[in-house]
This record gives sequence, structure tokens and C-alpha cells, in this order.
Amino acid sequence: MQTNLSSTAAAKAAEPRLPAIGGFGAAMSLARQAGLMLAVMIALAIMSQFYRSSNGVIAPELMADLGIDSRDIGWSSGAFLVIFALLQIPIGVFFDRYGVRRVLSSMYRGTVMRQFAAPVTLPI
Repeated sequence: MQTNLSSTAAAKAAEPRLPAIGGFGAAMSLARQAGLMLAVMIALAIMSQFYRSSNGVIAPELMADLGIDSRDIGWSSGAFLVIFALLQIPIGVFFDRYGVRRVLSSMYRGTVMRQFAAPVTLPI
């Protein structure tokens, strides 16, 4: 029985491990950290898709509230997509300079904080 425990401990010790992210918590296994990053990237992709398509969903309310027509909605959607495309360049530079993990986690934290801050903002 003792050999099974020692072989399990030896196998666990041989498993590749990465240091803790940002100094928080214990070191994570490589597979667990990859799974966590995949989950974060999927969540970011879902939020990104939501941001890109939300303008079309709320277009009738925007047109009524702001007194604009469909041409103006098209211009705002086009401007958003152009800005979205142009931001790919600096984000790529940030990926190269600071690392994908650090940049994506910062973007994710910023997006989540903004989502929680949105309901408490005052109307214009």
C-alpha cells in the first residue's frame, strides 16, 4: 500500500507546474492553467461577440431615444467595427511586450469591472 502512495506522490511531483499567476495561490499544474486560460478566452470571445452585435439588437430603441435614422445606426456600427479593427494593432503589440496571459487577464478584469459599474452610472 505504501508503494502506491509514494508512486502517486512521485508522479504528482513530476507533473509540470507553473508558478502562481500574479503571486496568488499555490502553483497550478500546466493542464489546469491551460484550461483556465481557455475558459477566460472563451468568455472574452462571447463578450466580444455580444459587443459587436448589441448595436443591431438595440437599434430600434437607439433610434427612438436619440432621434436618429437607420443610416446613423449603420454609421455607428461601422465606426465601432473600424475602431475594433484598429485596436488589433496595439493589442498585438501589448501581447508581444507583456505576454498574452497578462494582457488577456487585464482586459478580462477591466471588462468585468465595467460590467458591474454600468448599472450604477448616472443617466446623461
